[in-house]
Amino acid sequence: MWPGSSVKCTPTNWVTAEWVHKLGHPPPSTGSRFNVEMRCLKMVATPDDKSFGNTVDTLKGCVPKAQVDSVCLGLVAIERARGHSDARCFICNGNDCNSAINISIGIYTYLLSVILFFVLR
Repeated sequence: MWPGSSVKCTPTNWVTAEWVHKLGHPPPSTGSRFNVEMRCLKMVATPDDKSFGNTVDTLKGCVPKAQVDSVCLGLVAIERARGHSDARCFICNGNDCNSAINISIGIYTYLLSVILFFVLR
């Protein structure tokens, strides 16, 4: 994911029954594919001791909605064990991991509308 690019966790991540079966769930009787609802998580962890050049850890990405809590708890536990007691995990802007593009387009549209209003008036 590049800075400023919009990455959406949409339910277009289709999985097959075989994939679910490998995770320990019995496959459905049909051979159809189904979607997995995704959520975007962001975890930020600040180090306790900054004298050793420790940096703030930031992770961002899409996970299945059903696993949001367990992924967050696991990430926070790992970061706290690494000496980052201020570790927080939260769901991003809906399913959008980086809304910078969406916000920029909205601002440019507004500015263009104002300019056209004064030019064409």
